[in-house]
Amino acid sequence: MALATLAAEGTRGLTHRAVDRAAGLPSGSTSNCFRTRAALLQAAAERLGERISADLAALRLRGDASPQGAADAVAWLVEQWTSADRERWLARFELSLEATRRPEIRKTLLAIDSHVRTTVAELLRGAGVPGADSWADGLIAYSDALFLGHLLNPRPGELGDLRPKIDALLAMVTSDARPAGP
Repeated sequence: MALATLAAEGTRGLTHRAVDRAAGLPSGSTSNCFRTRAALLQAAAERLGERISADLAALRLRGDASPQGAADAVAWLVEQWTSADRERWLARFELSLEATRRPEIRKTLLAIDSHVRTTVAELLRGAGVPGADSWADGLIAYSDALFLGHLLNPRPGELGDLRPKIDALLAMVTSDARPAGP
């Protein structure tokens, strides 16, 4: 419930009482588990990592060792994260800003980012992309920009437009007629 509260209320609205209310728990329940606000923020960051790890495991299962398989897997994940998991990405961006002031959250988010980069690079390597690590960084940056743009200004029909954008980017990445890195 901490991620949902972060998404709905921002970091200022993430309080023990707000999480209790959102979870339908008696007042004081959350503070029994997470004594401080810092502990609550850290727990939210760790939960975000767990959910992203589960998505990355699903991504590995969806992608096969072909450029089209990689494109299908990444497009599926981007579509999932910009629709059904929208609140998670609002929470992620809230935590990212908080991480600029809290080293413990920064450390957790950097570990999550590293896991994402490793997974995307493995997927691209499996699809035969030379320079997969560099391309993974570019693909992640592009996806983050899509997420943020969609969160700030969701437009009707936009999600249907994401797939062609992802396909075009991955076609460039997996094409033999391109340089070895971005």
